[in-house]
Amino acid sequence: MSAWKGRFRLGKTPTLSSVWTLGLVAGFLFLGSCRDVSIRDDRIGGKDPWLSRLSAGAWGKGREAELQKALTERDFLELVLLRNRGLRASYESWKASLQAAGAVGFLPEPKALIGVFLEPVETRVGPQRAFVRLGQAFPLTKRLSAQEEAAKERAEAQAALFRQKSLDVLAEAKALIASYRFTEDALRITQGHLDLLVGWSRVLVARFRTDKGRHPDLVRLQVEIGKLEDQLASLKDLVGLRKARLNHLVDRASDAPFALGKGKEGWTLALPDPKEAEKLMAEANEELKALGLMEKAAEAEIKVAQSTRTPDLDLGLRWVMTGEARNGSVAGSGDDPIAVELGFRLPIQVSRYDSLERAAKRRRRAAREKLLERQNRLRSRLREDFYKARDAARRLTLFRDTLLPKARESVQVQLQSFRAGKGNFLDLIDAERVLLDFLLQRSRAQAEGEKARADLEALLGLTWGREKKKSAQDAVKETKRSGK
Repeated sequence: MSAWKGRFRLGKTPTLSSVWTLGLVAGFLFLGSCRDVSIRDDRIGGKDPWLSRLSAGAWGKGREAELQKALTERDFLELVLLRNRGLRASYESWKASLQAAGAVGFLPEPKALIGVFLEPVETRVGPQRAFVRLGQAFPLTKRLSAQEEAAKERAEAQAALFRQKSLDVLAEAKALIASYRFTEDALRITQGHLDLLVGWSRVLVARFRTDKGRHPDLVRLQVEIGKLEDQLASLKDLVGLRKARLNHLVDRASDAPFALGKGKEGWTLALPDPKEAEKLMAEANEELKALGLMEKAAEAEIKVAQSTRTPDLDLGLRWVMTGEARNGSVAGSGDDPIAVELGFRLPIQVSRYDSLERAAKRRRRAAREKLLERQNRLRSRLREDFYKARDAARRLTLFRDTLLPKARESVQVQLQSFRAGKGNFLDLIDAERVLLDFLLQRSRAQAEGEKARADLEALLGLTWGREKKKSAQDAVKETKRSGK
């Protein structure tokens, strides 16, 4: 520690106002050196309309008046973004990362030291009784800017994860709606077939009483009725379960009502080309963006670790309070010496700095590998969604255009043959069972296609903002619609 000493004369008896003046000047000097590099909430995600809306307090309580009414599909999806607990947790994580970033990048806090000599040190100009020291450390490298960069990248990554979470929650909501509608369709179809078989049973009982009916036909029909009744009871329980899952997604009571209505068969938005979709996912997927930002943050942390090898500058101001000399005629009697001090932190712990740098580089490589691994998984998931969506579209077309018309025709032929007394009633039951199975498979294909497409939207970011949706649709090649 080197020091330059000067003399500061406050007079024979230092006044309180003079002491305060010196203290305030020194305090403002050191505090002013601590530049403000905090990150405000509006600096990250400020151009994102959804993040800006949430920052303005859009969470609220999410339209409490709508919680008790029967929700339509549109109202439900809007409510999901306002009341889903997982999405709120992701939002709070993003906000927490912003607050943490605001605490990074400052200079070290200045230090104040007050010392009192147990025995006054007698000098020619008077006894020295106490001293006050103010000090401030200054990194000689860009450590502060690197720390700020790392914190900012992590906050940006949390914002991207929040956006991806919103897409995933919407995809989950759409998948649950598709499952709920399929269960309702299955319940309606099964109930219709059960009513039909019950009507046939009355006819068979009447024929059996007049010796025109066969007992094996009646027994077989009763068995089929029992199986349908069991399926119907299971479907009723499943409807309640899926309704509860929908309500839990928006933090409502398990039995809160819905008015989702019947979905349209087929899809209005054509599937993109798989190769184009992979390129679009690499550019638009928010999770991949977040992992890329985490890699950049790890890169900045390497700079922070490397900067610890360089010394830090320490500037100080020491004021020694001196009393009156015994010989008042001595020049400088009672003058308080002022020392400006200059010091350096000595980076001698080389092995420690090597470990910090190696650990930072390992974290960067880990972040890179995690990005590549997640990219591969999402590509596989994308291909799987394409397979499911195309398979569902193919089966939907097959059942609608080919199998269902043939199954209905078969039922009509068997029914007419049975009424004419030429056909076998067991063949009629088998034909009706095949028709029921085809109707359920068509409804299941519709639901599976909606689930796959909802997941594709989450992967490709098709539902995040109008501009993204428009640009994504521009990249999609025109194909034939798989609707009606």
